[in-house]
Amino acid sequence: MVSSRLASWFQFGEESGDLVELKSESNHIVPTYVLIGRNTASAAEDFLVYADSLEHFTTVGEPTYGSTGQPMIVDLPGGGTFRVCTKRDTYPDGREFVGYGIQPDILVERTLDIVRSGEDKVLDRAFADLESSITSSAF
Repeated sequence: MVSSRLASWFQFGEESGDLVELKSESNHIVPTYVLIGRNTASAAEDFLVYADSLEHFTTVGEPTYGSTGQPMIVDLPGGGTFRVCTKRDTYPDGREFVGYGIQPDILVERTLDIVRSGEDKVLDRAFADLESSITSSAF
């Protein structure tokens, strides 16, 4: 059974396996900020590649890890290991991110002083930019 709230947002097919589609009259485009950094990798980077084409999405933080999450692990003499990315992914237009990371729209570099302070400068910057975009536009 589908809740009435959910039914108001989506158009359901006749069969249980039918694709669910958003009703066009319930689409709300709002500014969306995604916090990224050096630990953002794998499927999260796949999402960012998709979100890159969405005008209302803004990424804030540092460049991502730059890996598809498909490593080949090689054992080294003496007990060490290394990992090599085994899958090549790109943006639809061919831009590379593996080995480089996805660059944020708004760069907020992490410094030792910021880490020690315990402040979340990335989140603070996202809030400040969001507040500015809301007050200066007709979203």
